[in-house]
Amino acid sequence: MEPLPRYFPLERVIAFNDGVFAVVITILVLGIEVPTDVGLDPSAIALEREKLLHQLLVYLVAFGLVAMYWTQHSLLFAGLRRVDRGLVVLNLLFLLPVTLLPFVSQLMGARRDDWRSVLVFAGTNLVAAWLVERQWQHVLALPETHKGPKIARLARRLVWGSRFFALVLFSGVLISLLDVQAGIAVILVMPLLNFMNFARIGKRLPSDDAPADDADPEAPS
Repeated sequence: MEPLPRYFPLERVIAFNDGVFAVVITILVLGIEVPTDVGLDPSAIALEREKLLHQLLVYLVAFGLVAMYWTQHSLLFAGLRRVDRGLVVLNLLFLLPVTLLPFVSQLMGARRDDWRSVLVFAGTNLVAAWLVERQWQHVLALPETHKGPKIARLARRLVWGSRFFALVLFSGVLISLLDVQAGIAVILVMPLLNFMNFARIGKRLPSDDAPADDADPEAPS
């Protein structure tokens, strides 16, 4: 019986990730409910406006986080020349909380005065952030999969970024005990910082035409 291959085609993993992220980020908008017909009642209009603004805030935060995860994954796989079984497993586990984001976002949008919905949302992202860190740690332990030495320095930096994100999530939950909208807005800090640094960090990666090692005999065709 032939052993399982250690390495998997990089292109297939990237294509699968992109497909999952595309679906998740698209269906986030389903959490925004169409306002009901409230006629000319000022109090009903104000209530619907507050509800809609809250759901838009939740959508903005969730959209930013999914985009942040995708950009981080793009940086990760852009610096690799091959993917081993361990990283494939960690990647699949990471996609589990990512695919839950539309549900927990809709839950938080429907319960705008309930801090526990923020806790569920933050907990889901905390699991995702931990799995992102585990992937970078895994990559650090396998220098033979790197395109160049820059990916190791980037991995160490983004490991600390994942830990800072956990702190932001914890702060958002604490603030939501006092004000749910303020707690959600705090979580928005992380994707904003990510977008500010994305272009600068991307320049530190090795180019795609970096010389690759000889083809691995274990890699499936």
